[in-house]
Parts: sequence; C-alpha cells; structure tokens
Amino acid sequence: MSKIKKLECSGCGGTLREDGKFYICENCGTKYMLGRDDAGNPFTYCPIEKKEIQSGQMVAKAATIETDTITVKEIKLSDNIDSDIHRESSNIDTEQNLQLISRFLGAKEWEAAQVQINQVLLSDHNNAQVRWFEMMCSRHLSNEGELLRALSAFTVSDGKIIDVILSNATPEFARHIIELIFSNDYQSDSALFTALKAILPYAKNEAVYSNSKFKSITNGAILYAINKSYEKSFDYLISTTLESNEVDTYLSYIEKFAGNCSPIIAQKYYRKFLITDPGNMRIHSLLLKCDIKSDATTQQCVIDFENLLKYSNNADKEVIDVLNAVNSENVTTDRISQFVWKLIGYHSGAPEALRNQILLYSRVLLQSALWNQARTFLQLILSFDAQNADAYWGLCLVRLQARNESEIENKKENLIDCPEFKKALALYQTCGDETRTAELMSYTQKQKAKQKSKKVIAYVGAVAVFVVIAFFAFNLMKYKTNVYVGFSKDTLSDNWVSETIPMEFKNKGFVDISYFSGVMYFYDESGKKLSATKLELSNLPHGKKQELDLTLDSDSVQKLSDYSFASLKITFAITLINYSDYTFKDFGDGKEKTIKSSTESNKKAQKEKNEKLQKSFDAAMKAYDAVDVNSPTFETDIVNAVSKLDDIWDDVLKSKALLKDMYNKACTYQKNAEYEKAYFLFALLAKYDYEDSNSKANDCYSYASSDYYR
Repeated sequence: MSKIKKLECSGCGGTLREDGKFYICENCGTKYMLGRDDAGNPFTYCPIEKKEIQSGQMVAKAATIETDTITVKEIKLSDNIDSDIHRESSNIDTEQNLQLISRFLGAKEWEAAQVQINQVLLSDHNNAQVRWFEMMCSRHLSNEGELLRALSAFTVSDGKIIDVILSNATPEFARHIIELIFSNDYQSDSALFTALKAILPYAKNEAVYSNSKFKSITNGAILYAINKSYEKSFDYLISTTLESNEVDTYLSYIEKFAGNCSPIIAQKYYRKFLITDPGNMRIHSLLLKCDIKSDATTQQCVIDFENLLKYSNNADKEVIDVLNAVNSENVTTDRISQFVWKLIGYHSGAPEALRNQILLYSRVLLQSALWNQARTFLQLILSFDAQNADAYWGLCLVRLQARNESEIENKKENLIDCPEFKKALALYQTCGDETRTAELMSYTQKQKAKQKSKKVIAYVGAVAVFVVIAFFAFNLMKYKTNVYVGFSKDTLSDNWVSETIPMEFKNKGFVDISYFSGVMYFYDESGKKLSATKLELSNLPHGKKQELDLTLDSDSVQKLSDYSFASLKITFAITLINYSDYTFKDFGDGKEKTIKSSTESNKKAQKEKNEKLQKSFDAAMKAYDAVDVNSPTFETDIVNAVSKLDDIWDDVLKSKALLKDMYNKACTYQKNAEYEKAYFLFALLAKYDYEDSNSKANDCYSYASSDYYR
C-alpha cells in the first residue's frame, strides 16, 4: 500500500486516495483504476464509462421543406408608341441600327458603335438590345462571348444594368440573355449569387419560361453550384426554386453539396439534412466522419454519436465503424483521442473486444506524435492483456518518441537498453514469431550502425570525417525517388487510344522496389485535364526495366479518343514506394512530372529548361567549392551543397555535358590535392560507371586516408 499512496494524478499532480476499487484525486476528483504490468509494477489509468442510450427509434421524414418566394417581375411586351413614330420618320430604322452597331463592335470601332447606340437611345431610351450592346461597347468588347467572360466576375452594378435590360426586353430576347448568363462560368460564389439575383425573377415569369423549363434550367444551376461548392448561391437556389413538397429532391441536393465540400462546411449541410430527415442513419454516420476530419470538439463528437445511436439497433457495430473511420485517417488530435476514449465505453464488450482497434489507434497516435495519449491507450490494453507484445513495442516507441520504426535509428537512447523492448522481444520469442523477433533485432543493428558512423566521424579527424560525410550524403540519395516512367514504344499513331497503353518503368536507384503506385494524368494542348488513371506495380529490382500494359477505363478511352498522341501532355505522379528493406515513402497525391510534352519540338522550352538546369548546377558546384574541410561549419556546408545537387540529380544524369563538367571538376580537385572533395564526386559518378571514376575514387580515398597526406 505504500507504493499506491505515492501515486499521483496525471492531470494536476494531486495525491490519489483509495476508494473501493478506484483511486480518486484529492485535488481535482479525477477517478483512476490501478493496473500492474507483467513485472508487477503499478500504473494508473482512467476507467471506461459504460453508456446506456435508447436506440432503434424510427422517425419519419418531414413532408415539406421551408422555401422562399421570388417576386416575379413583369416583362414589357409592348413597344413604345413614341419610338414607333420616330422610326417611321427616320431614314434608318432600329433593326438597321442594331445591325450597324453589331458590325461596328465586331470591327472594334467603338466610337462609331457608340454614335449608333446614342442615336437609338434618343428615341427609345430603354431599348433592351441596344442597352445590351452598350454594355459591350463601354467595355470595348466585340461580341457576346467576350462580354460573358467579363461577366464571370458579375458585380452588383452589372446586375442593375441587366435588370434595366430585362425589364424592357421581349420574352424572346429575355430568354436569350438569361440562357447566356445561366451558361456562364463564374469566378466566385459572390459573382454567381449576384447574377442569379438579377435573372431569376425574370426567368420565373411564365412569359419567358414554362414551369417545366424553369425547373430544368434552375436544376442545372443547382448542379453547377454543387460542383463549384458555391455555398451562398446553392442556398439561394434551393430556397427559391424548389417547391415545398419536393422533399426528396431537396435532400438529394443537400447530400450532394455536402459531399463536395470541406468537412467543416459539410457538417452544416448534413445537420440541415437531419432537420428534415432526422432518422437517416447514413447521414448521421457521414456527419460523424466530418466531425473527425475537422477535429470537432470532444463534446460535439459525443453528441453526434449518441444521436446516431438513437436510430441504430446495433451499438457495438456503430462503435467499431467509427473506430475504423478514425484509424483510416492515419493522423489524429488530442480532442479526437478524448472522443475515442469515451467512444470505447459504448461497446458492450469494451475494452477487451476492441483490442485490435485500440492497438491500431495507438499507432495513429504515435504517428501524430501524441506520446502521452498513446501511452494511455497502450496501458489500457495491458490492463486486460498483460502479455501483449504489440503493446510493449508501442510503449518502446513512446519512450524513444519515434513515430514509427524508421525513426528509431536516429534516436539517442539505445533501443536495446529499453525495458519495453526487452519485454516485447521476449514475448514475440515466446509465441514463436521469429519473423517479428528478427525485425526488432534489425532495428537495433541499424541504430548501432548509425551510432558507429557518428563515432567514426568524431574519431578520424577532419579529412576522414569529410569522407564519411560524403558516404552518408550518398547513402541519403540511395532512396531518392528515381524511377523512370515512359512508353515502351517511341511513338504511337494518331489512333493510339485503346484499352491499354504500353508503358516502361525502370528503377534507377540502388535499392529494390517491392511495390510502386502512382497516377498518370492526361492534358490537352491548353492545359485542361482530360483524364487520370491509377497504376500499381510490384517487384522492380534496382537497375532493371519492366514493361506493363496500363489499362484505361472506358471513360478515359472515350475522353482521349478525339486527341492524337502528339497533341497530349502526359504527366506522372508517384504516390507510394515500398522498398525491399521495408523502408517506404508515402508522397500523398505526389508531385506531377511531365513524361511527354504536348509538342514534340519545343526548342525554346527545352533551351529555357537547360539554362535553368545549368544555373542550378553551377550554384551546387559553387556551394561545393566553398566547403572548407577544416571549418567548424563544414558539416552544414557539405549537406547544403549535396542537397543542392540532389534537387537536380535526375536531370543531371540525363545531361552528358553536366556529367562531364562534374568529372572535370573532380579531376581539378584531384590535381590540386583536394582529395576528399574529389573523392565524393568520383564516388557518385562511379555508381553510374562513368569513365574511370571508380579507380579515381579509390586513388583519392587512399591519398586522403594516408599518413603522408595528414
């Protein structure tokens, strides 16, 4: 009991007193339970609270939705009598003037166009077509297409002009303008909203559109707002264009809009959905996922989860589904970890039945560098499974503050000295998991090798240090994303598109690749993205080439069928590489690299690219020249120089001239007895069997290491 009395609250540091099977903080009142690990050492953890909530409720959808009304504005159908009299007495009638204005605008004769516009407006001040032409003329726009591009940034002043035009237009001309504005592409939500406010009151007039036609064009506008995620415009459209009994249509649009928005905005629309249809389980689930993605408060997550349970007949399944959703994010936050802790309590078999999910979540916590939270969940597992090797291994990573196994070798604390490591290793051995045991031992060897290299650097002196650093810098480059992606045929005919494209891949690095994935993008000559296709590849040994027929989906085949191979720009983005030594690189969406330009002979672009590469190469060599072996900052200087070279290395390898320059630079260093500098460049070139770089690297190493040179 003496040990127990010394236990402290992890929150405030207060003393814990025993209260039945619990321990209560005398300061803040937090409740704990006492557990012991396999060695008998005590630790505390917060208990999981069991929650009871009424479930399986059924709620019917609302029969109607709230809508706003549009005040229908009248269309002027009759001509002005005074205008008719004037036209009869004039040599040029209005129709002829309209033709002249259109011709002058097309020829960019702005002054002549304005003269004709003024002539018509003197007698017919509100002529809709002339006012339309006046909008073009005042902005020096020669046709309606140019005007629409200008109206993509639709403003309030634009709306006032359109209002004047439509209020005096015939139904036919009103339809023409309204359809143009509806079909336009808008730069912002505000621009679209302002345009809709200007034209919808006229579009709703039955003299302009029938009810069915009005429905058709406004539904198209709603889908456009959804696609653009224009919130203000979307709200306006669904509140003014839908009838109160169109509940299912309303809900469908709400769900589509939410699915196309950021998680924070989507939450708002899923809540709107649930106001009308509160018992929709699928939407409750989507809302909770948005809570998780947007890092909502713990309280909000709990409320939304309990609302979900109200309509579920299987609380355990819901808990597991949410845990899986949390784990699929691969990153987490402190607030979400608090929610997960509470979430576990809703499962009837918690926490034992959720062992695997909790273990996975502890990994997510580690990856998010939430060390204390990870420790808490791992200790929870040990509270009911004291022999869990995975939990002890997780605690080992917590101790080292390593987010994953690849970070272990860079940690100062020795892995082999960690008691959690020894415990995990013993448990893996006990259960006969030799593969896992070997993996854990390999981490100790990698860490030992890393630490040994650091000791060597400190021991051998300035010259030898430089050589070791050079080796280290080169080792960093061995995992460089150096995969060639191209086509296995030099050219493809204009009718090249089929279900498959012959591809070629080559691992130009120094480590075998066990798995490789990426995305290929197709663009037209204007830069518009036409299609994207994912691909996966297994077993790509270093230095080897592999051919693969990339399969296109039917949609891509159809989209690309109208384009010749020469007209397409094709890029490739690597998303994930798994190496044979269990090292991996996750690039997310990846960085696109052009593997084929849309023009085959763009000499100007190639010249600019070469000039840029030469400039970057010169900067890298200049930084390398500046490195002083005996300088106290030489480590920083060499890493800086190597990183500059590393950034352009893929392009350097493609340039015979730059490789020759590097070789000549190394020869100059050798001639000037700067053997350590020469060594690194020769060693790098030797990996690609460049001329006699291998023998020269060996010579430089011998000189740099010799007693005579020292």
